[in-house]
Amino acid sequence: MQIIFSGSGESKGRSNFDAAKDENTVMFRKKDYPEFQRCKQLIEDYRDAALQIETTTIQPLSIADELKKFAELRDAGIITDDEFNAKKQQLLG
Repeated sequence: MQIIFSGSGESKGRSNFDAAKDENTVMFRKKDYPEFQRCKQLIEDYRDAALQIETTTIQPLSIADELKKFAELRDAGIITDDEFNAKKQQLLG
C-alpha cells in the first residue's frame, strides 16, 4: 500500500490521476494528513507484529516427544493400545 499526498516524495513524476488508477494507493487531502499518519502507523505496527509472529520459530516435537505424548494419552485411557501402536509405527516409519 502506498500513501501519497501532493508534494510527497512518492508522488514525484506521477500525476494524481496516475496514483488514482493504482489500487495500492490511498489518496487524501492535506488537511487529513495527521489522521492518515496515524492510520499508517497502525498498519506498520500491525505488519511488524505479524512479522514478529512469523519469525518466531516453534520447535517441532521430536519423535521421542511425540511418542511420549501418545504414551501419556494411552496411559490416561484416552487412546487404546492399538491406536498407540499404530501411531508409533507411523512415527517410526
